Amino acid sequence: MKKLGIALIILLIVSLISFFILSYGQKEFSSTVEEELQILPKDLEKKIRFKFADKEIFVLLENNNSASTFYDRLPLEFEFKDYARTEKVTDLLEPLPKPKGDFGYDPNLGDFAYYAPWEGLVLYYKDFRYSTGVIKLGEVVEGLDNLTDMEGLVLVSKAD
Repeated sequence: MKKLGIALIILLIVSLISFFILSYGQKEFSSTVEEELQILPKDLEKKIRFKFADKEIFVLLENNNSASTFYDRLPLEFEFKDYARTEKVTDLLEPLPKPKGDFGYDPNLGDFAYYAPWEGLVLYYKDFRYSTGVIKLGEVVEGLDNLTDMEGLVLVSKAD
């Protein structure tokens, strides 16, 4: 009986020590992850330039596979045209990767997106309704006023 009591006490002490060590380690790990998440987006920011006529538009890209793939293909030239008095559109020669399953989102003024069903790029100069098959690639951070004038040949390049 004494041996059982001693074993239980030792087990309790080891359990408490393990609990405190794991709890402290977990808190330290969580703060490290939080700190890295705050630093990581700044390190990964990718900005692109749309240049046409004598105007420019700058877009800050999202941190997703579609946006990264597009960024890696730059520089590229596109023929943009107006569509439905809401957006500027162009076709891509090669599709971008897309998430599995159903996807879409509710685009806002200044959003840059990929419309997967038509394999095209879209720059919204008006808010639009939720649309399936649309992947947000980024948003305009400079030159939003120039967006309505964007037509014809546009050079898209890395701005960094």
